[in-house]
Amino acid sequence: MQKWFCLLICAGIVAGCGESGDSEENDVADVTAANQAWSDSADKFNKSKDPTEILSFFENKDLVELYIPGAGMMKSVDEIRQFVMGAVDNFAGYTWTTDHVWVNGDYASVRGTNYHGGAAAGPYMTTWHRQTDGSWKVVSCVNAQ
Repeated sequence: MQKWFCLLICAGIVAGCGESGDSEENDVADVTAANQAWSDSADKFNKSKDPTEILSFFENKDLVELYIPGAGMMKSVDEIRQFVMGAVDNFAGYTWTTDHVWVNGDYASVRGTNYHGGAAAGPYMTTWHRQTDGSWKVVSCVNAQ
């Protein structure tokens, strides 16, 4: 009887560990997809000059941060909107890739590379926060270009 009980407990632990790994893999895939969609929105913004989509990836709080060398730290979506609208021509050919994603609960960090006109322009690090609906939004992005 004790053998069966131990086997059931071990099986439950192994099954639980498998679910955790699957969940983390799903989270990494979701964050990677969100990061790619955000990158794709830069090209759309360059063509439309409408910042709605590119800004929709930021959490709608006054605690978001975006750091761009030469532009400094922006600490709200409104400040980011002002920067984006003033730099609209710089978004031509601007994209970024995901090099690595780390997930810890409702937060994820992405390290990647910025590209401008197809050439590597420097690294970046972004922190994403899972929303109550399961989507991911940017809370902080630091560019080193």
